[in-house]
Amino acid sequence: MTQNDPSQEDIKKTNKAVDAALNFKDEGITLRKVLEQDIAFVVFHDAAWANVSHEPLEEDDVDWTGSHHVRSQLGSLVLITEKHAFSEGKGIFSIIDWKSKGSQRVCRSTFAGETMACTEGVESALFLRCLFLSFAQGRHVSEDESGKFSPLHCITDCKSLYDHLHREGVPKAPTEKRLAVDLAGLRQIFLREARHQWLARHQAGGEPTPERPCRPPLHWMPTHLQLADLLTKEMNAGAWWQIMARGFFDFPLRSHARPEENSGIL
Repeated sequence: MTQNDPSQEDIKKTNKAVDAALNFKDEGITLRKVLEQDIAFVVFHDAAWANVSHEPLEEDDVDWTGSHHVRSQLGSLVLITEKHAFSEGKGIFSIIDWKSKGSQRVCRSTFAGETMACTEGVESALFLRCLFLSFAQGRHVSEDESGKFSPLHCITDCKSLYDHLHREGVPKAPTEKRLAVDLAGLRQIFLREARHQWLARHQAGGEPTPERPCRPPLHWMPTHLQLADLLTKEMNAGAWWQIMARGFFDFPLRSHARPEENSGIL
């Protein structure tokens, strides 16, 4: 679209992107050693929305208020870290996959865009986890089984998505039917992952209780800690590359002292 009929502003943005790439041409991705039995997979996802609808907004809709023009850009980062990163709040990490692309579907809200970005990131993480475990164990490891060996966590800065997937019972379905299918799929995945992680934490088994809850491993963090933000918006990459070079993050979790009380969520 833009490539066929670029404006002067498009050319300026292209030159700006080239300059940014040249400024960080010496930066790279470092893979840090994590023991096979300690590997956990983490997905950061983000979306930027510009397809504003004039129809009345739904309960879960949140208007995009960015200052630059974007076309429903979706971004996701898949990292590997240590299992204790979500019980102690600290751990090393390495990037193993990243994606940034325009949405193939029209997004009517940031809620829709964030859901699509979350789906893309989680699907990539599930594939890479199964691939890794199948190679490591020398046999086919299914998606259902893989959660027993390596936990999966997802980080979002979209409070409406977090609230929707953490609601008890059957949440209100969005008006977009395709979006409802995406949300149901994510809910099913996260509940299965939550069960694996709950059983690993409570070896005695039994059933979840209010004192020993089984929560979906979808965590909310503020936007400045969303590592996928750079993949969807025009931002200075300097601070992002500093985090990549350090390869260590400190999650602002509620409590690191008692895992039974730690939801891993702000």
